[in-house]
Amino acid sequence: MEAVSRSAELDDALLARNRELHAAQYHEQVKVTPQSTPLFALAEGVRVPIHRANGQFAVARERLSSAQLQRRIEVAPENFSANVLLRPVLQDYWLPTLATSAGRPKSPTSRKPAWFMKSCSADYAHSSAIECDADRAAHRAPAHQV
Repeated sequence: MEAVSRSAELDDALLARNRELHAAQYHEQVKVTPQSTPLFALAEGVRVPIHRANGQFAVARERLSSAQLQRRIEVAPENFSANVLLRPVLQDYWLPTLATSAGRPKSPTSRKPAWFMKSCSADYAHSSAIECDADRAAHRAPAHQV
């Protein structure tokens, strides 16, 4: 509902960002016009974009006020969908990130001391601490390097 009431504000921000992209010699990622909204509607079985025009919203050939459009969304939300710019916002709202499994660090040697890695086999990613002697595996500097 907020996407309808704030569509002009969202549009202005997107148009400003597109101008910044053009100024930096990049092309716009998504076509936005001053009449765009972040919503689509089903009209006669076809998914059509909803446009703003003269303070009203155009759904296919029909003109609606903001209140009328919001009422329709409340009554039949299945007939409306988000465009590509609004989808990630809704996705993050409905499906928040509860946990992240990042996996192992980029470099398997990133947390090992230099003396440890010099003493281990050249390809640590395919070796194990077992291949290193007990001092290195325990992360203690060998006596000759202290």
